[in-house]
Amino acid sequence: ISQRWSDSYAQAVLIIPSPTIYDAPKWTYYSCVEFAKWTLGKQGTSWGIAKNIQVNTYKPEIGLLILTNEGSLGHTGIVTSLTNNTVTFIEANYLPSQRTKRTLELIDSKIRGYRDVD
Repeated sequence: ISQRWSDSYAQAVLIIPSPTIYDAPKWTYYSCVEFAKWTLGKQGTSWGIAKNIQVNTYKPEIGLLILTNEGSLGHTGIVTSLTNNTVTFIEANYLPSQRTKRTLELIDSKIRGYRDVD
């Protein structure tokens, strides 16, 4: 019996669960915080304004809040992808009353940090 190469090794796969991302209702597009809460399934919780949400990590991960110092009330979004140099996130109300997706350099001075809301 001949043995194939693929039969002679074991393969390990690390599965990292993806956070659940919900479709937020369009009325949340008027508030970055409400959009983030609904998108992460945390509606009904009180977070206050974005600039008062406390950073609890400086290491970005998919599904975490990204917190920025943009605007007088601060700003937040949800991290959706990462590279070695960039972070991409979805957000609401960066452009008035719209849902948008942006990418920033990880070293961008606008980024205050990140927050795990679980």
